[in-house]
Amino acid sequence: MEFCGGSPWYPAQAAFARVDFSGRVLLLVGECDTMSPRLALAGFSRPPTLCTPLMLKTTLLHPDILRACARSGHHSKILIADGNYPAASKIGPRAELISLQLSPGIPTVAQVLRAILCEVPIDVINTMGIDPSDEYAAAEDPPVWNEFRQILSDAGSTRQLQPIMKWDFYAAVQSDDHVLTIQTADQALWANLLLSVGVRQS
Repeated sequence: MEFCGGSPWYPAQAAFARVDFSGRVLLLVGECDTMSPRLALAGFSRPPTLCTPLMLKTTLLHPDILRACARSGHHSKILIADGNYPAASKIGPRAELISLQLSPGIPTVAQVLRAILCEVPIDVINTMGIDPSDEYAAAEDPPVWNEFRQILSDAGSTRQLQPIMKWDFYAAVQSDDHVLTIQTADQALWANLLLSVGVRQS
């Protein structure tokens, strides 16, 4: 069972929570300043802090990314950016920026894509298309695109990569539908991915 917002049983300011049918809190994302009967039953002696991940069995563990994904809807856009992407300036007006850069090459766009595909249905996967006149252009698709295709296949997705030329890609990111940028430290060229959230059918 999942809910957004507060209820008499949960912290009034909780943004997102997931509980199982016995009432155990599996994930609580949000700021709360009051106790509730269910939180006491779950073992809390005081209100949780900003984020309390518990007993997660999902592939994706990052609490802020989970929260942003939970709030997204059909056609919401999630950008997984490489290390060269200008994430601070090329971003939607309502989007959240999460910086995951640990060190050069860690993590990669491919690693984040695997985690996102485990949690969110995706309808469209746009890569940043390559203008032949670009100084970094190559005669063939960037090698990382084949890695993306393999990840999609492994996840059981039939979706294909759909390139959007560089400046049109920026424009697509800077739309009202953009909800999240995850900036990686990927050093591969042309590794940016713009995902359009699909529809959950089960």
